[in-house]
Amino acid sequence: MVFLPLMFGIVLGILAGLLPGLHPNALSQLLTYVQLDKFDGAVVIAASASVNTVLSVLPAIFLFIPEETTILSVLPGQRMVNCGDGLKAVWISGMSALIAIALLVLLVPVAFFVLPIAYQSVRPYLGPVMLAVTGFYLLQEKSCHKIMSACFVFFLSGFLGWALLSSSILHEPLFVSFLGLFALSSMAFSIDKVAIPHQRWVTDERIGKELVIVVAVGVVLGGLADLLPAVGSPAQLATFATPLLAIDSPSFLALTMAISISHLANSFVALHTIDKARVGSTAIIRELIGRPDLQTTLFFLLVVLLAAAVAVALLWILAIPLIQFLRRTNLKLLNAALFLYLVVSVLFVDGIVGLLVSIVAAAIGMLPVLLGVRRTHLMGFLIVPTLAFLLA
Repeated sequence: MVFLPLMFGIVLGILAGLLPGLHPNALSQLLTYVQLDKFDGAVVIAASASVNTVLSVLPAIFLFIPEETTILSVLPGQRMVNCGDGLKAVWISGMSALIAIALLVLLVPVAFFVLPIAYQSVRPYLGPVMLAVTGFYLLQEKSCHKIMSACFVFFLSGFLGWALLSSSILHEPLFVSFLGLFALSSMAFSIDKVAIPHQRWVTDERIGKELVIVVAVGVVLGGLADLLPAVGSPAQLATFATPLLAIDSPSFLALTMAISISHLANSFVALHTIDKARVGSTAIIRELIGRPDLQTTLFFLLVVLLAAAVAVALLWILAIPLIQFLRRTNLKLLNAALFLYLVVSVLFVDGIVGLLVSIVAAAIGMLPVLLGVRRTHLMGFLIVPTLAFLLA
């Protein structure tokens, strides 16, 4: 019976989404050791990954602690929370997820035909395009001094990424590094914060044409994320799309949510059509049940989209209690508890070496604020090794 694995996966996705550092890939790997039917285990993994994709936006926005899919949500999310628009950020994220789900129902069938063709044709040209967009993005700082500072941050974080991703020194280099680059560095600057500002109620928000367009772009980009290895991070695609779309903070949240959900859904299409697993969860599912046929692929797509819809409801239900809890909590004490929790998480995953890497990454993560440039230049961590891979 599929219902019980589906519900179990949703519960695990809630835990992974709300507890920073509890990555669904780690949960998925642990499930391979549990005495579950392999197909049921695959359902649990698919559902938990989908729920986590949506709910992880809450700690990213309110606690400033991201995962790979929510790294850049920290930046506009933090600005909106500081302006009292945290509930608006949650509403936009949830509504964007629902629009993305609806668009995926229409577009995923097309992906079955387009993805194999695109896979063969796009690879030779992606490197030069990424290089040009990277240069364009660095030049957005405008003044010569800030461009030089941005390049310094970009290539310093890029060197760290290249060193870690091209070696096997860490078991989870992305987890350890992102905690340092974005979470620990943000906590260092908010150490004196006593409480989050009052958050206004969302009373007059409507679905505008601009939001639908941004989500549609995100859904398409999420599909592109499954074309090539080392290029498909939703954070990377959002980074490149931002200067081209010229969008504001709410639209950026919509873009990253749409990319993340589309990336996960299309990873099952990629697994079926080109036998490539671009997401950790789908890679583990392939280990369990092999390359799925068309009927099985459609079933897992239904699981992913259904679990994501449930997660949107949970997102809206849990947001206000979370805000109320944070409003009653001294953030100095909470930051101290979170810091200790994250240190223990890093030590558990990668030991002392992982902790040292997180400290180095945190120092680099503080540079954009100190130098007065955008923190998104820290995405050089992923972009530099990707460019090295493509242009080699």
